[in-house]
Amino acid sequence: MKKITLFILYSLISSISIFAKEQVPAALLGNWLVPETNAWKFGITEHYVVAEGAFWEYEVLSNKPDLLVLSMSDGTQKKILYITPAGPKTALIGYSQNTRALFTTTVNGNPKYGGSDLGFAKPVLKTGAVQLKGVLNGYDPKRTGYGYIMILYNQLLADVQKIITVKVDSLGRFETNFPLLNPQEVMIRFGDELTELHLGPGQKLMVSIDLLTNPRDDVEQQQYMITKQNRLYMGDQALFNTAFNDFQYRLRSMQFLGGDKDPKQTEQFAYKKNKLKIMNQMLDTLKSYNHHHHPGKKFSQYFNAFIRYQSAKELLSYRWANGKQQLKPEYFDFLKALPLNDEVSLVTTAYSSVLKDLGSGLFAEDLVLQAPTIDSVIKLAKSQGESFTPEQEAMLRDNVVLFVHGPESMGHSHNADVEINDANAIESMYVGFRKHIELQEADYMKPVLKRLGVIPGTLVFELIAARKALVEIESAGGFSESKMRELKITLKNPILYHWLEQYNENLQVNSDGTLAKAI
Repeated sequence: MKKITLFILYSLISSISIFAKEQVPAALLGNWLVPETNAWKFGITEHYVVAEGAFWEYEVLSNKPDLLVLSMSDGTQKKILYITPAGPKTALIGYSQNTRALFTTTVNGNPKYGGSDLGFAKPVLKTGAVQLKGVLNGYDPKRTGYGYIMILYNQLLADVQKIITVKVDSLGRFETNFPLLNPQEVMIRFGDELTELHLGPGQKLMVSIDLLTNPRDDVEQQQYMITKQNRLYMGDQALFNTAFNDFQYRLRSMQFLGGDKDPKQTEQFAYKKNKLKIMNQMLDTLKSYNHHHHPGKKFSQYFNAFIRYQSAKELLSYRWANGKQQLKPEYFDFLKALPLNDEVSLVTTAYSSVLKDLGSGLFAEDLVLQAPTIDSVIKLAKSQGESFTPEQEAMLRDNVVLFVHGPESMGHSHNADVEINDANAIESMYVGFRKHIELQEADYMKPVLKRLGVIPGTLVFELIAARKALVEIESAGGFSESKMRELKITLKNPILYHWLEQYNENLQVNSDGTLAKAI
Protein backbone atom coordinates (compact mmCIF):
# COMPACT_ATOMS: atom_id res chain seq x y z
CA MET A 1 0.00 0.00 0.00
CA LYS A 2 2.82 2.41 0.88
CA LYS A 3 4.63 1.62 -2.36
CA ILE A 4 1.52 2.41 -4.43
CA THR A 5 0.97 5.70 -2.57
CA LEU A 6 4.59 6.72 -3.02
CA PHE A 7 4.46 5.82 -6.68
CA ILE A 8 1.31 7.94 -7.27
CA LEU A 9 2.85 10.87 -5.38
CA TYR A 10 6.07 10.60 -7.42
CA SER A 11 4.02 10.52 -10.65
CA LEU A 12 2.10 13.67 -9.65
CA ILE A 13 5.30 15.56 -8.81
CA SER A 14 6.86 14.47 -12.10
CA SER A 15 3.83 15.57 -14.11
CA ILE A 16 3.77 18.96 -12.38
CA SER A 17 7.45 19.54 -13.18
CA ILE A 18 6.89 18.49 -16.76
CA PHE A 19 3.96 20.88 -17.34
CA ALA A 20 5.20 23.81 -15.23
CA LYS A 21 5.54 27.00 -17.34
CA GLU A 22 9.14 27.57 -18.31
CA GLN A 23 10.40 31.04 -17.42
CA VAL A 24 11.84 33.59 -19.85
CA PRO A 25 15.43 34.53 -18.93
CA ALA A 26 15.48 37.72 -16.85
CA ALA A 27 17.75 39.46 -19.38
CA LEU A 28 15.02 39.17 -22.03
CA LEU A 29 12.20 40.57 -19.90
CA GLY A 30 11.26 44.22 -20.42
CA ASN A 31 10.05 46.66 -23.04
CA TRP A 32 11.89 46.39 -26.36
CA LEU A 33 12.29 49.56 -28.42
CA VAL A 34 13.52 50.53 -31.88
CA PRO A 35 16.93 52.10 -31.06
CA GLU A 36 16.63 55.07 -33.38
CA THR A 37 13.05 56.16 -32.55
CA ASN A 38 12.15 54.67 -29.13
CA ALA A 39 9.16 53.03 -30.84
CA TRP A 40 7.79 50.34 -28.48
CA LYS A 41 7.45 47.07 -30.40
CA PHE A 42 7.44 44.32 -27.75
CA GLY A 43 6.91 43.99 -24.03
CA ILE A 44 7.89 40.67 -22.46
CA THR A 45 6.83 39.91 -18.89
CA GLU A 46 6.67 36.78 -16.76
CA HIS A 47 2.92 36.55 -17.45
CA TYR A 48 2.24 37.87 -20.95
CA VAL A 49 3.71 39.53 -24.05
CA VAL A 50 2.67 42.91 -25.46
CA ALA A 51 2.86 43.11 -29.26
CA GLU A 52 0.87 44.78 -32.03
CA GLY A 53 -1.20 46.69 -29.48
CA ALA A 54 -2.51 43.55 -27.77
CA PHE A 55 -1.84 41.31 -24.78
CA TRP A 56 -0.68 37.77 -25.69
CA GLU A 57 -0.54 34.69 -23.51
CA TYR A 58 2.54 32.59 -24.23
CA GLU A 59 4.46 29.41 -23.58
CA VAL A 60 8.15 28.71 -24.11
CA LEU A 61 8.72 26.31 -26.99
CA SER A 62 12.52 26.45 -26.85
CA ASN A 63 14.98 28.11 -24.49
CA LYS A 64 18.58 27.95 -25.64
CA PRO A 65 21.39 30.42 -24.87
CA ASP A 66 21.28 31.78 -28.42
CA LEU A 67 17.54 31.45 -29.14
CA LEU A 68 14.29 31.79 -27.19
CA VAL A 69 11.11 30.71 -29.01
CA LEU A 70 7.67 31.69 -27.70
CA SER A 71 4.28 30.50 -28.88
CA MET A 72 1.81 33.39 -28.39
CA SER A 73 -1.98 33.71 -28.55
CA ASP A 74 -4.19 36.78 -28.18
CA GLY A 75 -7.35 34.68 -28.15
CA THR A 76 -8.03 35.01 -31.86
CA GLN A 77 -4.71 34.12 -33.48
CA LYS A 78 -1.39 32.46 -32.70
CA LYS A 79 2.13 33.58 -33.56
CA ILE A 80 5.68 32.38 -32.94
CA LEU A 81 8.22 34.89 -31.61
CA TYR A 82 11.99 34.35 -32.00
CA ILE A 83 14.37 36.17 -29.64
CA THR A 84 18.17 36.08 -29.66
CA PRO A 85 20.32 38.01 -27.14
CA ALA A 86 22.62 40.42 -29.02
CA GLY A 87 24.49 42.15 -26.22
CA PRO A 88 23.78 44.15 -23.07
CA LYS A 89 20.12 45.28 -23.17
CA THR A 90 19.81 44.40 -26.87
CA ALA A 91 18.20 41.49 -28.73
CA LEU A 92 17.16 40.36 -32.18
CA ILE A 93 13.37 39.83 -32.19
CA GLY A 94 10.96 38.83 -34.95
CA TYR A 95 8.22 36.47 -36.10
CA SER A 96 10.75 34.38 -38.03
CA GLN A 97 14.48 33.86 -37.70
CA ASN A 98 15.02 35.57 -41.05
CA THR A 99 13.04 38.72 -40.20
CA ARG A 100 14.42 39.46 -36.74
CA ALA A 101 15.48 43.07 -36.11
CA LEU A 102 17.59 44.72 -33.42
CA PHE A 103 15.78 46.13 -30.39
CA THR A 104 16.92 47.61 -27.08
CA THR A 105 15.51 48.23 -23.60
CA THR A 106 17.50 51.49 -23.34
CA VAL A 107 15.67 54.73 -24.15
CA ASN A 108 17.47 56.88 -26.74
CA GLY A 109 17.98 60.37 -25.31
CA ASN A 110 18.37 61.88 -28.78
CA PRO A 111 15.81 60.08 -30.98
CA LYS A 112 15.32 60.61 -34.70
CA TYR A 113 11.67 59.79 -35.30
CA GLY A 114 11.57 59.99 -39.08
CA GLY A 115 7.97 61.15 -38.87
CA SER A 116 5.62 61.31 -41.85
CA ASP A 117 5.19 64.45 -43.94
CA LEU A 118 1.43 63.81 -43.92
CA GLY A 119 -0.57 66.07 -41.61
CA PHE A 120 -3.95 65.53 -39.97
CA ALA A 121 -6.48 64.26 -42.50
CA LYS A 122 -9.49 66.42 -43.28
CA PRO A 123 -12.24 66.60 -42.29
CA VAL A 124 -10.77 66.75 -38.80
CA LEU A 125 -14.25 66.70 -37.28
CA LYS A 126 -15.66 63.17 -37.55
CA THR A 127 -17.20 60.55 -35.32
CA GLY A 128 -15.41 57.40 -34.23
CA ALA A 129 -14.59 55.22 -31.24
CA VAL A 130 -11.16 55.13 -29.61
CA GLN A 131 -9.75 51.84 -28.34
CA LEU A 132 -7.31 52.45 -25.50
CA LYS A 133 -5.35 49.68 -23.79
CA GLY A 134 -2.58 50.01 -21.28
CA VAL A 135 -0.52 48.58 -18.48
CA LEU A 136 0.70 50.08 -15.22
CA ASN A 137 4.18 48.62 -14.81
CA GLY A 138 4.93 47.93 -11.16
CA TYR A 139 1.23 47.92 -10.24
CA ASP A 140 0.39 46.38 -6.88
CA PRO A 141 -3.22 46.90 -5.74
CA LYS A 142 -2.20 46.62 -2.09
CA ARG A 143 0.58 49.18 -2.41
CA THR A 144 -1.11 51.61 -4.82
CA GLY A 145 -4.48 51.48 -3.06
CA TYR A 146 -6.64 51.69 -6.19
CA GLY A 147 -8.27 49.16 -8.50
CA TYR A 148 -9.56 51.58 -11.14
CA ILE A 149 -8.20 54.33 -13.35
CA MET A 150 -10.11 57.24 -14.87
CA ILE A 151 -10.09 58.47 -18.46
CA LEU A 152 -10.82 62.21 -18.64
CA TYR A 153 -11.31 64.44 -21.66
CA ASN A 154 -12.96 67.74 -22.54
CA GLN A 155 -15.91 67.58 -24.89
CA LEU A 156 -15.94 69.72 -27.99
CA LEU A 157 -19.20 71.52 -27.22
CA ALA A 158 -20.26 70.71 -23.66
CA ASP A 159 -18.44 72.30 -20.73
CA VAL A 160 -18.74 69.14 -18.63
CA GLN A 161 -15.57 67.03 -18.63
CA LYS A 162 -16.20 63.43 -19.63
CA ILE A 163 -15.01 60.88 -17.06
CA ILE A 164 -14.81 57.12 -17.72
CA THR A 165 -13.92 54.69 -14.93
CA VAL A 166 -11.95 51.62 -16.03
CA LYS A 167 -11.06 48.55 -13.96
CA VAL A 168 -7.40 47.52 -13.66
CA ASP A 169 -6.69 43.78 -13.46
CA SER A 170 -4.26 42.19 -10.99
CA LEU A 171 -1.38 42.58 -13.50
CA GLY A 172 -2.02 46.31 -13.99
CA ARG A 173 -3.72 45.98 -17.38
CA PHE A 174 -6.77 47.95 -18.53
CA GLU A 175 -8.84 48.43 -21.67
CA THR A 176 -11.68 50.72 -22.73
CA ASN A 177 -13.49 52.24 -25.73
CA PHE A 178 -15.02 55.70 -25.95
CA PRO A 179 -16.24 58.09 -28.70
CA LEU A 180 -14.48 61.25 -29.88
CA LEU A 181 -15.50 63.89 -32.41
CA ASN A 182 -11.98 65.13 -33.15
CA PRO A 183 -8.32 64.41 -32.35
CA GLN A 184 -7.56 65.81 -28.89
CA GLU A 185 -5.77 65.48 -25.58
CA VAL A 186 -6.95 62.69 -23.26
CA MET A 187 -5.84 62.23 -19.66
CA ILE A 188 -5.43 59.06 -17.62
CA ARG A 189 -5.69 59.42 -13.85
CA PHE A 190 -4.21 56.63 -11.73
CA GLY A 191 -4.23 57.25 -8.00
CA ASP A 192 -2.99 60.81 -7.46
CA GLU A 193 -1.15 60.97 -10.79
CA LEU A 194 -2.13 62.12 -14.26
CA THR A 195 -0.64 61.38 -17.64
CA GLU A 196 -1.68 62.95 -20.93
CA LEU A 197 -1.75 61.55 -24.46
CA HIS A 198 -3.30 62.40 -27.80
CA LEU A 199 -6.02 60.36 -29.50
CA GLY A 200 -8.42 60.69 -32.41
CA PRO A 201 -11.63 59.05 -33.68
CA GLY A 202 -11.12 55.47 -34.84
CA GLN A 203 -7.62 55.10 -33.40
CA LYS A 204 -6.16 52.27 -31.31
CA LEU A 205 -3.39 52.88 -28.81
CA MET A 206 -1.54 50.88 -26.16
CA VAL A 207 0.26 52.82 -23.42
CA SER A 208 2.81 51.62 -20.85
CA ILE A 209 2.95 53.71 -17.66
CA ASP A 210 5.94 53.06 -15.43
CA LEU A 211 5.04 53.45 -11.73
CA LEU A 212 8.52 52.65 -10.47
CA THR A 213 10.99 54.86 -12.38
CA ASN A 214 9.56 58.24 -11.46
CA PRO A 215 6.65 57.88 -9.03
CA ARG A 216 4.87 61.02 -7.84
CA ASP A 217 5.07 60.23 -4.09
CA ASP A 218 6.08 63.42 -2.28
CA VAL A 219 7.76 65.21 -5.19
CA GLU A 220 6.84 68.88 -5.28
CA GLN A 221 4.12 69.56 -7.88
CA GLN A 222 6.15 71.91 -10.09
CA GLN A 223 9.16 69.58 -10.15
CA TYR A 224 6.92 66.67 -11.10
CA MET A 225 5.35 68.69 -13.93
CA ILE A 226 8.72 69.56 -15.50
CA THR A 227 10.09 66.01 -15.29
CA LYS A 228 9.79 63.71 -18.28
CA GLN A 229 7.52 60.77 -17.49
CA ASN A 230 8.43 57.21 -18.44
CA ARG A 231 5.73 56.34 -20.97
CA LEU A 232 5.73 54.05 -24.01
CA TYR A 233 3.20 53.80 -26.84
CA MET A 234 2.18 51.19 -29.40
CA GLY A 235 -0.36 51.36 -32.24
CA ASP A 236 -1.94 54.33 -34.04
CA GLN A 237 -0.30 57.64 -33.14
CA ALA A 238 2.43 55.75 -31.21
CA LEU A 239 5.31 57.73 -32.66
CA PHE A 240 3.34 60.97 -32.27
CA ASN A 241 2.70 60.24 -28.58
CA THR A 242 6.31 59.22 -28.01
CA ALA A 243 7.45 62.62 -29.27
CA PHE A 244 4.49 64.27 -27.49
CA ASN A 245 5.69 62.89 -24.14
CA ASP A 246 9.30 63.90 -24.89
CA PHE A 247 8.45 67.48 -25.85
CA GLN A 248 5.59 68.35 -23.54
CA TYR A 249 7.59 68.59 -20.31
CA ARG A 250 10.00 70.98 -22.07
CA LEU A 251 7.12 73.40 -22.67
CA ARG A 252 6.00 73.12 -19.07
CA SER A 253 9.55 73.91 -17.99
CA MET A 254 9.49 77.07 -20.09
CA GLN A 255 6.17 78.06 -18.58
CA PHE A 256 7.09 77.38 -14.95
CA LEU A 257 10.69 78.57 -15.14
CA GLY A 258 10.46 81.13 -17.95
CA GLY A 259 9.17 84.07 -15.94
CA ASP A 260 5.41 83.58 -16.31
CA LYS A 261 3.65 86.41 -14.46
CA ASP A 262 0.68 86.29 -12.09
CA PRO A 263 -2.28 87.95 -13.89
CA LYS A 264 -3.64 89.24 -10.57
CA GLN A 265 -0.47 91.20 -9.94
CA THR A 266 0.33 92.41 -13.46
CA GLU A 267 -1.10 95.24 -15.53
CA GLN A 268 -2.98 93.89 -18.57
CA PHE A 269 -0.59 95.04 -21.32
CA ALA A 270 2.49 93.99 -19.34
CA TYR A 271 0.88 90.57 -18.86
CA LYS A 272 0.09 90.36 -22.57
CA LYS A 273 3.63 91.32 -23.59
CA ASN A 274 5.20 88.71 -21.31
CA LYS A 275 2.78 85.97 -22.36
CA LEU A 276 3.44 86.59 -26.06
CA LYS A 277 7.19 86.59 -25.41
CA ILE A 278 6.94 83.12 -23.78
CA MET A 279 4.71 81.94 -26.65
CA ASN A 280 7.32 82.95 -29.24
CA GLN A 281 10.06 81.24 -27.22
CA MET A 282 7.96 78.05 -27.22
CA LEU A 283 7.45 78.29 -30.99
CA ASP A 284 11.21 78.68 -31.45
CA THR A 285 11.78 75.62 -29.27
CA LEU A 286 9.27 73.69 -31.39
CA LYS A 287 11.09 74.70 -34.56
CA SER A 288 14.41 73.52 -33.11
CA TYR A 289 12.89 70.21 -31.92
CA ASN A 290 11.39 69.56 -35.35
CA HIS A 291 14.78 70.21 -36.97
CA HIS A 292 16.74 67.86 -34.68
CA HIS A 293 14.24 65.03 -34.12
CA HIS A 294 11.97 64.98 -37.21
CA PRO A 295 8.74 64.01 -35.41
CA GLY A 296 6.57 64.65 -38.48
CA LYS A 297 3.98 67.10 -39.77
CA LYS A 298 1.19 66.04 -37.38
CA PHE A 299 3.43 66.76 -34.41
CA SER A 300 4.32 70.18 -35.81
CA GLN A 301 0.68 71.00 -36.58
CA TYR A 302 -0.46 69.97 -33.12
CA PHE A 303 2.11 71.85 -31.07
CA ASN A 304 1.93 74.93 -33.29
CA ALA A 305 -1.82 75.04 -32.60
CA PHE A 306 -1.48 74.09 -28.94
CA ILE A 307 1.14 76.76 -28.14
CA ARG A 308 -0.80 79.52 -29.89
CA TYR A 309 -4.25 78.65 -28.52
CA GLN A 310 -3.07 77.82 -25.01
CA SER A 311 -1.38 81.23 -24.91
CA ALA A 312 -4.57 82.87 -26.25
CA LYS A 313 -6.63 81.02 -23.66
CA GLU A 314 -4.43 82.33 -20.86
CA LEU A 315 -4.50 85.86 -22.29
CA LEU A 316 -8.30 85.77 -22.41
CA SER A 317 -8.45 84.42 -18.84
CA TYR A 318 -6.81 87.65 -17.58
CA ARG A 319 -10.25 89.21 -17.48
CA TRP A 320 -11.70 86.48 -15.24
CA ALA A 321 -8.64 86.41 -12.97
CA ASN A 322 -9.19 90.10 -12.27
CA GLY A 323 -12.88 90.13 -11.46
CA LYS A 324 -14.11 90.52 -15.05
CA GLN A 325 -11.93 93.58 -15.50
CA GLN A 326 -12.73 95.50 -18.66
CA LEU A 327 -10.04 94.86 -21.28
CA LYS A 328 -9.18 97.56 -23.76
CA PRO A 329 -9.96 96.80 -27.44
CA GLU A 330 -6.27 96.80 -28.46
CA TYR A 331 -5.59 94.07 -25.87
CA PHE A 332 -7.32 91.63 -28.22
CA ASP A 333 -5.04 92.30 -31.20
CA PHE A 334 -3.30 88.95 -30.66
CA LEU A 335 -6.48 87.16 -31.79
CA LYS A 336 -6.01 88.42 -35.35
CA ALA A 337 -2.86 86.30 -35.73
CA LEU A 338 -4.67 83.06 -34.82
CA PRO A 339 -5.61 80.72 -37.70
CA LEU A 340 -9.20 80.54 -36.44
CA ASN A 341 -10.61 79.31 -39.78
CA ASP A 342 -8.15 76.40 -40.06
CA GLU A 343 -10.00 73.24 -38.97
CA VAL A 344 -6.68 71.57 -38.08
CA SER A 345 -6.79 73.80 -34.98
CA LEU A 346 -9.39 71.35 -33.65
CA VAL A 347 -6.60 68.92 -32.72
CA THR A 348 -6.16 70.74 -29.38
CA THR A 349 -8.88 71.47 -26.82
CA ALA A 350 -7.25 74.87 -26.25
CA TYR A 351 -8.85 75.89 -29.57
CA SER A 352 -12.39 75.07 -28.44
CA SER A 353 -11.71 76.91 -25.15
CA VAL A 354 -10.85 80.05 -27.12
CA LEU A 355 -13.96 79.64 -29.27
CA LYS A 356 -16.04 79.32 -26.12
CA ASP A 357 -14.76 82.69 -24.92
CA LEU A 358 -15.33 84.28 -28.34
CA GLY A 359 -18.91 83.03 -28.52
CA SER A 360 -20.01 83.54 -24.91
CA GLY A 361 -20.21 87.30 -24.63
CA LEU A 362 -16.54 87.97 -23.98
CA PHE A 363 -16.86 91.30 -25.79
CA ALA A 364 -20.43 91.97 -24.69
CA GLU A 365 -19.74 94.54 -21.96
CA ASP A 366 -20.34 97.32 -24.47
CA LEU A 367 -23.41 95.61 -25.94
CA VAL A 368 -26.50 97.61 -24.93
CA LEU A 369 -29.59 95.50 -25.54
CA GLN A 370 -32.77 97.32 -26.47
CA ALA A 371 -36.06 96.25 -24.94
CA PRO A 372 -38.51 95.31 -27.72
CA THR A 373 -42.07 96.40 -28.09
CA ILE A 374 -44.88 93.98 -27.32
CA ASP A 375 -45.93 94.01 -30.99
CA SER A 376 -42.44 92.99 -32.18
CA VAL A 377 -42.25 90.23 -29.55
CA ILE A 378 -45.66 88.86 -30.53
CA LYS A 379 -44.59 88.85 -34.18
CA LEU A 380 -41.32 87.04 -33.39
CA ALA A 381 -43.11 84.52 -31.16
CA LYS A 382 -45.51 83.71 -34.00
CA SER A 383 -42.52 83.18 -36.30
CA GLN A 384 -41.33 80.55 -33.81
CA GLY A 385 -44.66 78.67 -33.93
CA GLU A 386 -46.41 80.32 -30.99
CA SER A 387 -50.02 81.56 -31.22
CA PHE A 388 -52.10 84.17 -29.40
CA THR A 389 -55.81 84.91 -29.28
CA PRO A 390 -56.87 88.52 -29.97
CA GLU A 391 -57.73 88.82 -26.27
CA GLN A 392 -54.24 87.67 -25.24
CA GLU A 393 -52.59 90.14 -27.62
CA ALA A 394 -54.71 92.98 -26.27
CA MET A 395 -53.96 91.99 -22.66
CA LEU A 396 -50.21 91.97 -23.32
CA ARG A 397 -50.25 95.31 -25.18
CA ASP A 398 -52.27 97.06 -22.49
CA ASN A 399 -50.61 95.70 -19.35
CA VAL A 400 -47.04 94.40 -19.92
CA VAL A 401 -43.78 96.35 -20.08
CA LEU A 402 -40.58 94.60 -21.19
CA PHE A 403 -37.07 95.44 -19.95
CA VAL A 404 -33.50 94.12 -20.18
CA HIS A 405 -30.56 94.34 -17.77
CA GLY A 406 -27.24 93.84 -19.55
CA PRO A 407 -26.59 91.10 -22.10
CA GLU A 408 -27.82 88.20 -19.95
CA SER A 409 -31.04 89.35 -18.25
CA MET A 410 -34.55 90.15 -19.41
CA GLY A 411 -37.89 90.51 -17.70
CA HIS A 412 -41.32 92.07 -17.66
CA SER A 413 -43.55 94.07 -15.35
CA HIS A 414 -47.26 94.67 -15.50
CA ASN A 415 -49.93 97.02 -14.24
CA ALA A 416 -50.26 96.39 -10.51
CA ASP A 417 -54.03 96.91 -10.72
CA VAL A 418 -54.39 94.05 -13.20
CA GLU A 419 -53.87 90.40 -12.24
CA ILE A 420 -52.42 88.33 -15.08
CA ASN A 421 -53.23 84.64 -14.78
CA ASP A 422 -52.61 83.69 -18.40
CA ALA A 423 -49.32 81.75 -18.00
CA ASN A 424 -49.52 80.43 -21.56
CA ALA A 425 -49.58 83.93 -23.03
CA ILE A 426 -46.62 85.02 -20.88
CA GLU A 427 -44.65 81.88 -21.82
CA SER A 428 -45.33 82.41 -25.53
CA MET A 429 -44.37 86.06 -25.16
CA TYR A 430 -40.97 85.03 -23.75
CA VAL A 431 -40.32 82.84 -26.78
CA GLY A 432 -40.45 85.99 -28.90
CA PHE A 433 -38.53 87.96 -26.25
CA ARG A 434 -35.64 85.46 -26.30
CA LYS A 435 -35.61 85.50 -30.10
CA HIS A 436 -35.38 89.30 -30.05
CA ILE A 437 -32.35 89.19 -27.69
CA GLU A 438 -30.77 86.44 -29.80
CA LEU A 439 -31.06 88.54 -32.97
CA GLN A 440 -29.49 91.56 -31.26
CA GLU A 441 -26.60 89.44 -29.97
CA ALA A 442 -26.11 87.91 -33.41
CA ASP A 443 -26.05 91.36 -35.03
CA TYR A 444 -23.51 92.45 -32.42
CA MET A 445 -21.27 89.40 -32.86
CA LYS A 446 -21.16 89.57 -36.67
CA PRO A 447 -18.79 92.56 -36.83
CA VAL A 448 -16.82 91.18 -33.86
CA LEU A 449 -16.23 87.87 -35.64
CA LYS A 450 -15.55 89.69 -38.89
CA ARG A 451 -12.93 91.81 -37.13
CA LEU A 452 -11.28 88.58 -35.94
CA GLY A 453 -11.32 87.15 -39.46
CA VAL A 454 -13.96 84.47 -38.82
CA ILE A 455 -15.48 83.58 -42.17
CA PRO A 456 -19.22 82.71 -42.31
CA GLY A 457 -19.79 79.11 -43.34
CA THR A 458 -16.44 77.85 -42.05
CA LEU A 459 -16.17 75.22 -39.33
CA VAL A 460 -15.22 77.80 -36.69
CA PHE A 461 -18.39 79.75 -37.51
CA GLU A 462 -20.42 76.55 -37.15
CA LEU A 463 -18.72 75.66 -33.86
CA ILE A 464 -19.54 79.04 -32.33
CA ALA A 465 -23.14 78.66 -33.53
CA ALA A 466 -23.33 75.12 -32.12
CA ARG A 467 -22.03 76.23 -28.71
CA LYS A 468 -24.63 79.01 -28.67
CA ALA A 469 -27.35 76.50 -29.58
CA LEU A 470 -26.20 74.24 -26.72
CA VAL A 471 -26.64 77.10 -24.23
CA GLU A 472 -30.12 77.79 -25.61
CA ILE A 473 -31.09 74.10 -25.39
CA GLU A 474 -30.03 74.00 -21.74
CA SER A 475 -31.74 77.32 -20.94
CA ALA A 476 -34.98 76.05 -22.46
CA GLY A 477 -34.76 72.67 -20.71
CA GLY A 478 -34.70 71.04 -24.14
CA PHE A 479 -35.85 72.00 -27.64
CA SER A 480 -39.12 70.90 -29.21
CA GLU A 481 -39.08 68.96 -32.47
CA SER A 482 -39.92 72.14 -34.39
CA LYS A 483 -37.04 74.03 -32.75
CA MET A 484 -34.64 71.19 -33.62
CA ARG A 485 -35.85 71.28 -37.23
CA GLU A 486 -35.18 75.01 -37.28
CA LEU A 487 -31.70 74.42 -35.84
CA LYS A 488 -31.00 71.81 -38.53
CA ILE A 489 -31.64 74.43 -41.20
CA THR A 490 -29.31 77.03 -39.66
CA LEU A 491 -26.56 74.61 -38.51
CA LYS A 492 -25.06 73.11 -41.66
CA ASN A 493 -22.56 70.66 -40.13
CA PRO A 494 -24.32 67.27 -39.74
CA ILE A 495 -21.91 65.99 -37.05
CA LEU A 496 -22.46 69.01 -34.81
CA TYR A 497 -26.22 68.85 -35.36
CA HIS A 498 -26.35 65.12 -34.58
CA TRP A 499 -24.41 65.68 -31.34
CA LEU A 500 -26.83 68.45 -30.29
CA GLU A 501 -29.78 66.27 -31.27
CA GLN A 502 -28.57 63.46 -28.99
CA TYR A 503 -27.78 65.94 -26.23
CA ASN A 504 -31.30 67.36 -26.48
CA GLU A 505 -32.85 63.88 -26.33
CA ASN A 506 -30.82 62.97 -23.24
CA LEU A 507 -31.62 66.07 -21.20
CA GLN A 508 -33.30 65.23 -17.89
CA VAL A 509 -35.11 67.50 -15.45
CA ASN A 510 -34.61 66.82 -11.74
CA SER A 511 -37.55 66.52 -9.36
CA ASP A 512 -36.89 70.03 -8.03
CA GLY A 513 -37.14 71.46 -11.54
CA THR A 514 -33.40 71.97 -12.04
CA LEU A 515 -31.73 70.72 -15.18
CA ALA A 516 -29.63 67.55 -15.08
CA LYS A 517 -27.36 68.20 -18.04
CA ALA A 518 -26.76 65.41 -20.51
CA ILE A 519 -23.15 64.30 -20.43
